[in-house]
Amino acid sequence: MSLKSNTLKLSAVVQLIDSYAGRPIVAGDVEFYLDGIRALPLSKGQGIYAFVGLDKSHYELLVKVDGYFPLTFTLDALNKNNVSEECTVKLLLPAPTYTYPSGITMLRGLVVGESQKPLAGVRVTSDYATARGAPRSSYTFTADTGRYDGRFALPVPGKISAASEVGFQFSKTGYASIAKRVAIIVGITQFLDVELKPN
Repeated sequence: MSLKSNTLKLSAVVQLIDSYAGRPIVAGDVEFYLDGIRALPLSKGQGIYAFVGLDKSHYELLVKVDGYFPLTFTLDALNKNNVSEECTVKLLLPAPTYTYPSGITMLRGLVVGESQKPLAGVRVTSDYATARGAPRSSYTFTADTGRYDGRFALPVPGKISAASEVGFQFSKTGYASIAKRVAIIVGITQFLDVELKPN
């Protein structure tokens, strides 16, 4: 069942931004669900979508885009006069299936739990310093889909020394967190598998 607007009254505006590239997401296969019902907003370009004719003030909006983790948030659906008014900007986090540019510095791997089963929803965080000593951090999660179940891909952005040691933390509710330090090689994808133990 699809939820289609039956009037042209502007209700809400959302812009989707790629959190890695910092640019609007222009993918053609974006899916929206308002309170679990498929919605068909108007695409305005530059990752902007306009919802019209909504009859409630608040909705739970689920956004799905290939290559990104799904995003769920509360959408305030108030009458607006134009597309630029009160635009809700949301960052989408790349999933392990995301197509990263070649030659970037990155850590990929698999996180498993009991019985060596892939563990989804693990938060993976990096902490490091740039070549000038400025602190940086980034994060992602392990995926829960198909052959990528339990897998993660975490870029290490910014200019860092040719060979830097980066700290990575792996955490999930109900499991003991683990910290690892990896000697990162600039411009190379490296791999690290981790096992988390239940608390």
